[in-house]
Amino acid sequence: MNDRDMLHHLSAAGPHAESSDELMLFGRLVGSWDLTMTAFDLDGSSREFVGEWHFAWALQGRSVQDVLITRSIDGEVVGYGSTIRTLDRQRGLWWVVWQDPLAGEFSVLLARAEGDRIVLDGQWTIGDDGREFRWAFSDITADSFRWQAHVSEDGGTTWRLVEEMQARRRNGKRT
Repeated sequence: MNDRDMLHHLSAAGPHAESSDELMLFGRLVGSWDLTMTAFDLDGSSREFVGEWHFAWALQGRSVQDVLITRSIDGEVVGYGSTIRTLDRQRGLWWVVWQDPLAGEFSVLLARAEGDRIVLDGQWTIGDDGREFRWAFSDITADSFRWQAHVSEDGGTTWRLVEEMQARRRNGKRT
């Protein structure tokens, strides 16, 4: 099998008909996005990044997969990862698997709708002493959204913002 064959089997033209409404929780993000990003350190300082985030239908339209590319302000690639999100229809939740081999990040999360937000809860699978983290998509429109990452070091009693992204749909077009 060559690379093209594999990508053909991975990609899908749209959501699977059997769950198309439920799949739109993440399906509305399908397309390409430009990002401005801020990482917040414990000492209160912050670092700025830029990025691009590409979402597409995968696995016969039963999943949404992405590629997230993060660059320093001077253009150096500092993150290159992928997430696959698959709806668990029986539980009404999404299984989410994130990996960024360049940054050494790997995690499994569960996602759900919470009001007009998408909330994802997980723990790092390596390092970070098992700290809990929560990611959230909010302020979602056809052309923009906000994404935030929070960590908790006390079992979820308090949360600290560690990263935030502002996304703007590339070319203003859904794909």
